[in-house]
Amino acid sequence: RVASRVATPPFDLAFSRLGWWSANRVAWAGTAETPRALAELVVGLQCGLRELDFKFDERKFMPHVTLLRHASCPQGLVEAATVRWQVADFVLMRSVLRSDGPHYRTLGRWPLLNPTQ
Repeated sequence: RVASRVATPPFDLAFSRLGWWSANRVAWAGTAETPRALAELVVGLQCGLRELDFKFDERKFMPHVTLLRHASCPQGLVEAATVRWQVADFVLMRSVLRSDGPHYRTLGRWPLLNPTQ
């Protein structure tokens, strides 16, 4: 219900950084900046979910795509060639880690719309 009430326009993500989280051994691609529309989407979802007593980590939101699990990479952030991704909708995914790897299932999908639509 919360996701269906959020009205955010479509936006582009520009992935230009590669990194590695050593604690969970995940290699990722991330953005140098968070587009305004994405930040508004995150805030809208969090506000609606807080009303339902959901709790959130206090760390800053960081848009990224997981590239590899169980990675062993050099530590640090690396600049990379920019890959652009046009975002026209968002999904709620269920992720289950199993011995044969992660399994994902889409639970819901919502289009991004201009607030006036």
